[in-house]
Amino acid sequence: MAMAVSCGAAAAAQGATARRSPPPKPAPSAQPAIIPPTAALPVRIQIPSIDLNTQLTQLAVNSTDQPSAPPNPWVPGWYPASPAPGDVGPAIIAGHLDTYTGPAIFWRLSQVQVGDTILISRADGTTITFDVYRIQAVSQQNFPSQEVYGPTPFPELRLLTCAGTWNSAIGKYSQNLVVFGRLSN
Repeated sequence: MAMAVSCGAAAAAQGATARRSPPPKPAPSAQPAIIPPTAALPVRIQIPSIDLNTQLTQLAVNSTDQPSAPPNPWVPGWYPASPAPGDVGPAIIAGHLDTYTGPAIFWRLSQVQVGDTILISRADGTTITFDVYRIQAVSQQNFPSQEVYGPTPFPELRLLTCAGTWNSAIGKYSQNLVVFGRLSN
């Protein structure tokens, strides 16, 4: 079963209404095992190539174990059922593309290029760096859950947001943008 980040109507904080709904949890075969993180929890993300520098929130998990959308369109969230950035496996961070009133935190994520760096600051005061090795726009109907959420032998990072065309009849975007990163050596 493909489980994309659903990009439909959702309420956002501070009076802005986001166009995306909470991302569904990965398919059971691709869902990371919930293992207590050994790395410190993420508190900030920086992407120098697009001048992004903001705090991170921890995404709430609803009663069906799906991550809720970040409540603030300007603050992306880490999915706590995924590894903490720096632990083995893909750490998942999702953010809004836009709201009904304009751009949101990941509006410029499509401008990230292979080779760019993503810095994650952690609660213990350390900062780790991920190198972008792939950017992919994927159909929500054929979402590659295993590639995005599946296990990896090394620490990796996935940034997710909406992409494609907004379909007001169904209240969501046609695609997701996924940025893949590997922990720098």
